[in-house]
Amino acid sequence: MRERYGFLRLMAVVFKVLAWLSIAVAVFVNTMLAVGLGILVTPQAGAVLGVVAGFSSWIFMAVYALVLFGTFYALSEAIYLLFDIQAEVRSTDETVKRGRPAA
Repeated sequence: MRERYGFLRLMAVVFKVLAWLSIAVAVFVNTMLAVGLGILVTPQAGAVLGVVAGFSSWIFMAVYALVLFGTFYALSEAIYLLFDIQAEVRSTDETVKRGRPAA
């Protein structure tokens, strides 16, 4: 029997790759943003406020990256869950059909 729902399987893999890619990109962008914001704020407000601004932006972006990662990863796992449910329903159906006496 041929493999069904090929596009959904592809999308599950794409979402999982996007999840890990979003974390990798977020770490880089987050660090550059924090450093850049710290450097930008420091001349006007002082070193302490520059560090606070950089660190607070880093925390905010880290939370955003984790939410993005969680969303993509959950979508991927939800698709795999649907495949597992479909396989179990099919298996149960075959078991019930075999257990009935022939009419």
